[in-house]
Amino acid sequence: MVRYAINQFIKASQMRVITEEGSNLGVLTREEALKSAAQQGKDLVLVVPESNPPVAKILDYKKFLYTENQKHKKSVAGSRGKGGELKELRFRPGIGQGDLDNRIRRAHEWLEENNKVKFTLQFQGREFTHPEVGLDKFPGITKELADAGSPEGEVKRDGKNYSLTYLPIKVK
Repeated sequence: MVRYAINQFIKASQMRVITEEGSNLGVLTREEALKSAAQQGKDLVLVVPESNPPVAKILDYKKFLYTENQKHKKSVAGSRGKGGELKELRFRPGIGQGDLDNRIRRAHEWLEENNKVKFTLQFQGREFTHPEVGLDKFPGITKELADAGSPEGEVKRDGKNYSLTYLPIKVK
């Protein structure tokens, strides 16, 4: 996070002052700028200390920090790289076609929102003696999601579970 000099902590003797609405008050001395900010009941915040003269804004400092923090969070979330969040959909080998279609529809929406989707096939008890009963559902899922996402590798086994992750297709 960037730290900003505010009010009496600003060291510059002269600065270009801008109001919260964006209008330019011109180059003022430190005392004139502080007086103008105090009259409006706002803070004087040094936003560009490197320029000549430095640029300060008259605004509500806490509100300014909040919006800057929100921008920072958004930029970090957007720079995660490949895809957004990882969403997981679980199902059992005996899932009905209607329920599977609902999961595929939800996965399709998530892939369009640029999220990864992980389908996990869960076996319990004796179901695991015939894994092909559940594994034959993955090719159908891949076919249904072909226009929104592509599988990341092959079906992976983890104990009594099988999973396959789909990555969103980048549209340019």
